[in-house]
Amino acid sequence: MLYRWRCRGLALEFAAVRANAVSPGFVDTPLWGEKSPAEHAAFGADIAAGLPADIAGRSEHVALQVVAGIANPCLTGSVTYVDGGGVIA
Repeated sequence: MLYRWRCRGLALEFAAVRANAVSPGFVDTPLWGEKSPAEHAAFGADIAAGLPADIAGRSEHVALQVVAGIANPCLTGSVTYVDGGGVIA
């Protein structure tokens, strides 16, 4: 949660430039080690089962939030969590 205060501080200090942050939770990518496809799928399913949204994040989910933050001119000093509800679980 420290990110929230740092992002707000940056938004105040550099008011002419918007400052926002995206805080991803688990993101299912091929970089999670040298697992077999079955082990990788099971790992992602286990993570998803513990999240309120019941979905493991993908890089596209994070990218969508970055684009949304750029597109919204009224958004500054905000941290958005792309974690399938993990921050509230």
